Amino acid sequence: MILRNISVLLCPQSSAPPPRSASTGRNRRLYGFHPVAVATLEKQERAQAKATARIDLSSSGAGLVDPADNLEPAGSENVPNYVKAFASRPGAPGAFAHVVRTFLYGGLVQPEVKLGMALRVAQLNSNPYLAAHAERLLRSTDDGKSILAAIAADKTTSLPSNRD
Repeated sequence: MILRNISVLLCPQSSAPPPRSASTGRNRRLYGFHPVAVATLEKQERAQAKATARIDLSSSGAGLVDPADNLEPAGSENVPNYVKAFASRPGAPGAFAHVVRTFLYGGLVQPEVKLGMALRVAQLNSNPYLAAHAERLLRSTDDGKSILAAIAADKTTSLPSNRD
């Protein structure tokens, strides 16, 4: 059931019917297939980048995260704001960074597929913050670029359904 729901979210043109819960409340919007265009989310991302954060993110982030858990390029001292946000709680930034890395790169599903799903969820929930991170990481590999291009062009049916 979960896999069918994921395939319906990623490929709205497929003939799979939405689950029974799709007829109620918030799910109606999700299964009504009205995703926000990637270009619209990018505009919202740029506008939000100028917004003032609700918590202090000015620290350099040095020492907050084990370099093995940082998703930034090797040698980069940049720590993402989503990790810096946990700086007030001892041990939390490193633990959160480890969870994010494990989610993306652990398991049998390719990271690009997981990031493509994250971008699709961002479209369905109109979440430019999630979209920004998913797009940034998708752009780092060739497979990710092709998935990003397909989602941005709303050609999700062109994506392979099974990757080796």
